[in-house]
Amino acid sequence: IYYQRLLTAIPEWKKKCDAAGLKLAWHNHDFEFQPFGDRRYLLDAILAAAPGVNYEIDTFWTTYSNADTLALMEQYKDRIEYVHFKDYKSTGSEYSDIDFCAVGEGKVDVASVAAKTAAIDAQWAVVEQDSHKKDILEDAKSSLTCLKRLFEGKKQEGGA
Repeated sequence: IYYQRLLTAIPEWKKKCDAAGLKLAWHNHDFEFQPFGDRRYLLDAILAAAPGVNYEIDTFWTTYSNADTLALMEQYKDRIEYVHFKDYKSTGSEYSDIDFCAVGEGKVDVASVAAKTAAIDAQWAVVEQDSHKKDILEDAKSSLTCLKRLFEGKKQEGGA
């Protein structure tokens, strides 16, 4: 019943944002990658609820949930302006067990995601620094260095 209320509310939120000159975007976590009704994922139902809603794909959560990040980026390429990068090395059974790290040092296939980000012409790469074991500023610098290298490589190859 909660998700049905959510799906009903999204078009109303979209109308309010439009009236205020704002864009509405959905940022996924892990719960959106559960089957929902006749849909593959709840995410698909959420994005179908209001076609003009953008999608900020969180590549940590897609990887963590075993969803196909690149296929999702292709499926929703016309709705993605922001690609959210966050990386991790390992995880236990709880969220608090996740070992977050600098982008490019963990399980997320950052090179493929960056290439797909350029290919779909997303406007922004957003990095989230969560709770890290190393110094958070050191990890932020490593994340920036990694993404600059990947995106500058795409520019030199003739990409975005």
